Amino acid sequence: MVHDESRYPDPDKFNPERFLNADGQLNADDHILAFGFGRRICIGRHAADATVWATIVSILSTFDIEKAKDEDGNIIEIEPAFSGDVVT
Repeated sequence: MVHDESRYPDPDKFNPERFLNADGQLNADDHILAFGFGRRICIGRHAADATVWATIVSILSTFDIEKAKDEDGNIIEIEPAFSGDVVT
């Protein structure tokens, strides 16, 4: 599927930018890689999508997602930071 030279020029070269449109955003056509197309399209694609959706919704509905609080009840603000360290 991703070796179609008419759709992906130079398919054997590592080029992640091939999946971006002219605006630099990801292509909206993400089902092609996951489920195929044409006669050999995955027959369970709709069941897979529904199962993943139901699983995520079930997990999220189980938890109260809110900001953490300290011992005095004040909200702890998150400071976004990136660390290149490996955590084990």
